[in-house]
Amino acid sequence: MALGRIVDAEDTLYIGHSSIRDADGTMLVINWKLGAAKPFFNASPQDPHGLISKRTFEFDGHNVVDFEETVFAALARQIEALDAKADEPLQKGPDAALLRELNRKRSGEMREIVRTIQAAQYDLITAPMDQVLVIQGGPGTGKTAILMHRVSWLLFNNQSRLPAHEVLVVGPNTTFTRYIKGLLPSLGDHDVKHLSINRLAPAVPIGRTDTPEAARLKGEARLSKLLRIALATRINPPSSAMLTTVRGNNRQVRLDLEKVTEAFNSTLRQQGPYNVRRRSLRDRVKTLIQHADRRLTPSALGTAAADLTDRIWPRLAATDLVGELFAAPDRLKTPASEDFNAEELALLHRGSRKGPGDETWSEADLALLDEADALLNGTPQRYGLIVVDEAQDLSAMQLRSIARRSSSGAITLVGDIAQSTGAAARDNWSDVLAHLPRKHPHQVEDLKYGYRVPRQVYEFAAPLLATAAPGVAQPTVVRDAPADPGRHHVTPARRAAATVEIAQAHAGKGRFVGIVCAESCRQELEQALTEQEVAWMDADQGELGSSINVVSPRGAKGLEFDSVIVVEPAHIAREDPRGERLLYIALTRTTKFLDVVYADPNVPPLDLPNQAPVLEPAESAELPASTPVIRPRLARSGPSQADPLVEPIAQALAQEFQETVYCTVNEGIYMQVLKRVSELLSKETEETRDQRG
Repeated sequence: MALGRIVDAEDTLYIGHSSIRDADGTMLVINWKLGAAKPFFNASPQDPHGLISKRTFEFDGHNVVDFEETVFAALARQIEALDAKADEPLQKGPDAALLRELNRKRSGEMREIVRTIQAAQYDLITAPMDQVLVIQGGPGTGKTAILMHRVSWLLFNNQSRLPAHEVLVVGPNTTFTRYIKGLLPSLGDHDVKHLSINRLAPAVPIGRTDTPEAARLKGEARLSKLLRIALATRINPPSSAMLTTVRGNNRQVRLDLEKVTEAFNSTLRQQGPYNVRRRSLRDRVKTLIQHADRRLTPSALGTAAADLTDRIWPRLAATDLVGELFAAPDRLKTPASEDFNAEELALLHRGSRKGPGDETWSEADLALLDEADALLNGTPQRYGLIVVDEAQDLSAMQLRSIARRSSSGAITLVGDIAQSTGAAARDNWSDVLAHLPRKHPHQVEDLKYGYRVPRQVYEFAAPLLATAAPGVAQPTVVRDAPADPGRHHVTPARRAAATVEIAQAHAGKGRFVGIVCAESCRQELEQALTEQEVAWMDADQGELGSSINVVSPRGAKGLEFDSVIVVEPAHIAREDPRGERLLYIALTRTTKFLDVVYADPNVPPLDLPNQAPVLEPAESAELPASTPVIRPRLARSGPSQADPLVEPIAQALAQEFQETVYCTVNEGIYMQVLKRVSELLSKETEETRDQRG
């Protein structure tokens, strides 16, 4: 299938997903990854790349339903006549085909978008492999699409030096990795390795929670020196006391201390991981024992060699090295401890070590375990190309994990500094580049245009950047939303129910829904979903369904939904030191609809309406209204005072009413309003009693 057609003075070429020939071998369609296809993506009125015209097809399934024809000479004359004065060349903006594609429905897994690649993106996709390339882009600038197409293009154009199994794609979490894993096969590329950053480490139980200070410290590069020196201190030079314990066949084996020391020193000078050198020492010790007592059986010989080796060069796993280091204050006081003050050493100390089967680890421990495993056993596998998504959050120790797996020094990273959160949050890319290989040049490129997040949504979220990320250039957003963001001011008692109703309204239209919920509201939301028997998926647990999904602000990073409901933005902003960045992330996860549900309007950059809370859900499928829906006055008939349900119902309604008043009126007149309401209700009660009398 062809994506489009280009015509120059000599030939007409059709561009497609892959090359197609007829029975005679004549090329009918050329692969978009070939150099001959470059003009299709880069031609513009200012520089047509030798083309006379370019045609872009629009498909519905396998049928061409429309096309766009660009005749470059004619278009250039029109532009000159109009005296168009754009800040950027025309080819740097998205074309009409891209916008049409972006306005179509998305599923949970990204659809292939080869036919919508922009010229600006194409330059990054086809940039030389041998560099450390950072692509900085705000939400909706197409970072992930560029990254995956770059992998596909590099595989196609470097087939002799880069097989697919030597490419590693690293994502921030398992959910994100699953989200993008289907894109490369859709481009014809298989066998590429996809891993979340935590999956680089040895598999261990996760269950420990670090303080923010401890997590930040464990991510710093100086921990690598601490581990290296801690490992060195586990090695013990041979002594006479050690040799007296060497036994075989129930008798002592007399060894020459000088010869054992010589074997030890020779091993110490040897290059390589700890356990490789340990095996070398064991072989040397085994030879010495065999020469000292040739009557030993093979079993006794092996046992004696292993026992002495363990005393000199202990058997260690990564969990042993890190766990025992953090469990014992005296082990932390190594020569490297001069790099840490007393408070920092206290943060690293985790108390007595449990048994191996009962030990749990924190996420910040994982990069340390990977470092320890590399010191002990060497790097398990290296890759010719590594690409990393959401790289702005990686700690120095995580970056070291990535760097040691690169065999060529070719690494491409994408991310957004404005979305940098967590223990390793940063304000520029220099800290990231400092921990990556320097075999090749380092380059940072910016994406100017945002075309996935709608303009109205971005304009709503962008004021957060003034304080959250003042140094980051904002993208130019070029696509409109189907509706303005919905702002729904509710009482705390109505918050979860209102969220569920809005989510069901969107899901009922076949939309892919993401509820990004503040941690403080998560339990009540899950309870409401369960009580309403609404099917939903927990994206924080690696689940991602095609309908309603619930995710934390941090877990939402990198994901996109048709409709996003952000629950309690003020709480999100307060629950984390980088809360405004997390809120910015949450608000910009949508490609179409955004709704904000809140009881607390106190997020100054967003200027949320502080009017009477919504008492009933809006009826509109888009739910754009931010004005309250007032419950109609009902007849005052109902259960008698003797009904046992009256008291709990009355209590719940009274509490809801009190919360409504509290959220609506100024604190200075709060008591006066309650008093006046009480008077009005008393008057209405008297009137009702008179009517009945």
